[in-house]
Amino acid sequence: MEVIAFFDLFDYPLTELELWQYLSVKCCLFDIKNCLSLDILAADGILGADNGFYFLRGRKEIIKTKMARYNYADKKFKKAILVARFFKIIPWIRMIAVGNLIGQHNLKKQGDIDLFIITKKHRVWMTRFFCAGFARLFGLRPTEKNARDKICLSFFVSEDAMDLRGLMLSADKQTCSTAPIAIGDYGAVAGHPKSEIQNPAPVSGSGRGPKSEMDIYFIYWLACLVPIYNKDDIYNKFIKANSWIKNYLPNWQPTEASFRRDSGKGFADFYEDVIDLLIGGAEKTVKKIQLNKMPEKLKTAMNQDTRVVVNDNVLKLYANDRRKEYRKMWEKSLLDIKLKNWILQ
Repeated sequence: MEVIAFFDLFDYPLTELELWQYLSVKCCLFDIKNCLSLDILAADGILGADNGFYFLRGRKEIIKTKMARYNYADKKFKKAILVARFFKIIPWIRMIAVGNLIGQHNLKKQGDIDLFIITKKHRVWMTRFFCAGFARLFGLRPTEKNARDKICLSFFVSEDAMDLRGLMLSADKQTCSTAPIAIGDYGAVAGHPKSEIQNPAPVSGSGRGPKSEMDIYFIYWLACLVPIYNKDDIYNKFIKANSWIKNYLPNWQPTEASFRRDSGKGFADFYEDVIDLLIGGAEKTVKKIQLNKMPEKLKTAMNQDTRVVVNDNVLKLYANDRRKEYRKMWEKSLLDIKLKNWILQ
């Protein structure tokens, strides 16, 4: 239930497969099918189902929203891939992924295109410098008045800093551990407790802790990343570095880009070696330039918590980080359907 309630915040009904992947209880897809039978849903009175989608009762209209956003997302992916093909000229990029989906293909028509980029170590500042310069040159940077289909470049990490646990909200209080709490202490499926799922396997390493410290948005953000450029199989290395996500989503499977959403191979290593030899030493210079030009609101929030993180391995520049807001909205939604005390106790 908590999974459907969270995705409802983004007008996103779930299929059986999606619900299984985003559930915090390890189980088989067949178990989900049993728990989502029409008879159980009718008796439940909380969930609705139509055309293979599951949603909170009375929210059937979000199916049309999801289908419309699929078309918007398809157009945005085409633009992202085109940009990624140009970005490949920048030799230090190891991976480019489209983020902020919160559900596959769930992008708003008026929204921008959020890219998550992994770079060669010691080249985060150089990479962002050229990415931002390219985007500005071709008018691709979002503005307050116009963000539609623009390219947001606010998240870069180097290949030696791919474990993102330290960027979760819990890290603000230095409570993040290698054994995070599970999303649902009871792992309810369609309003039924975990004990009713046949032979449930425990979530390995899952701990227990205050629900107010769980970064639910970040967990799903990470799970929904879609790679569109993947040099030297860095995506699989990234997934291994973040294998802790299985503590939250034990059924989740990494997203493999289809050939339609693949920007192709990068240049040979020789090209990178030549460029690195010519201008690689300018890392500190471009860092200084970018810090000087950084907006005041980012400077003020810099390294105060996990909203804006700035160092030589990570550039996370989200002054308007809404993760706490989404978490509160999710908890309120659960309270509104009178399940919060049962699921979150």
